[in-house]
Amino acid sequence: MKATVERHRLNGALRRISTAAGSTVPLVITASSGTVELVAVGRKVMFIAEVEAAVDEDGAAEVMVRQIMSVVKSLPAGAVAMESVEGGIAFTGGGSTVVLAEQDELCGAEWPEPQGTGQPVEGELLRSSLGGVIPAAATDNHPIFGSVRFDETDGVMRLVASDTFRLAVRDLSGTPAPGVFSLNVRVLKRMLRAFGKAPAYRVWTEDGYMWFEVEKMGKMGIVHDSSDYPRYRGWSPPWEGRVVCARGPLADLANRVVALDRKSPAPAKLVFSTSGIEFVAKSPLGMVSGTMEAEHAALSEEVTLRFNSMFLADALANLISDRVEIRFAEDPLARPKPVRMADPNCEEAWNLVMPMRAG
Repeated sequence: MKATVERHRLNGALRRISTAAGSTVPLVITASSGTVELVAVGRKVMFIAEVEAAVDEDGAAEVMVRQIMSVVKSLPAGAVAMESVEGGIAFTGGGSTVVLAEQDELCGAEWPEPQGTGQPVEGELLRSSLGGVIPAAATDNHPIFGSVRFDETDGVMRLVASDTFRLAVRDLSGTPAPGVFSLNVRVLKRMLRAFGKAPAYRVWTEDGYMWFEVEKMGKMGIVHDSSDYPRYRGWSPPWEGRVVCARGPLADLANRVVALDRKSPAPAKLVFSTSGIEFVAKSPLGMVSGTMEAEHAALSEEVTLRFNSMFLADALANLISDRVEIRFAEDPLARPKPVRMADPNCEEAWNLVMPMRAG
């Protein structure tokens, strides 16, 4: 192998790979046809990037991501020459040369070569939708609830996350579902960081992976889990009561409670009536209170419920418009039942939140 690339292009690709797959995974470098292809292979993820290059000799080599990153960062700006030498690969730039010993972590291994073109998804839509449901997933790497479920409803992609105390759902309007499976939340977060504010993605499933591709940045494949997921659609009881109010003021109050003590925020007490909502949260660090006038209310009686303030803030953040519709099951004070929080005019984003207790 013998090729020359621009340092900033190679460094940018390596940074995305490190973010997506980690710095401790092996990296296969292949030079051919005017490009250098970088393939990082981890346990649950793959990342493929291509960098424009002047290729004099085709070839391939394997190194560790952390090793090549430290070498490339140490070289001055400009062209970097890569050449296979006995026992390793030499990187030359600015008059200095560093030789990395070649690895054999992937000796004999085979990995998928994605060929799909995928469905286009607008970048901000995908980021906001994933960002809306990820906070509701379990944080302890739970095998089921430590994931985002990619589901479908009426042929449209649906994202679902839950930790059994709350449920967040987002439907990506106009985006066909690529399948029904789950993806690990931690790996999804890495994907979002790796691609940053990409304007558009292409997504598809192939060879047991869900692939996310951004033009000129690379492809990331995440191993998907097609095992059964809890039947979350049955978690919603018949809704009887309803209160509609402005979302912003209610979200601000919940966020202020969380800001007072992020490790253990005080529970929020909400009193729902036909006139509106009274909000109170008290802790040793202070008190947050406020009232919201109801735009519409249909309640047979006053309802008082206490919520985890962080769960409440996350649920309100998942919504789209400036209004929130809060729905109650029949006789919500008899025993704990989920409360539905959604956009009154849009079914694309909704949540179920279990109250801590009534009264």
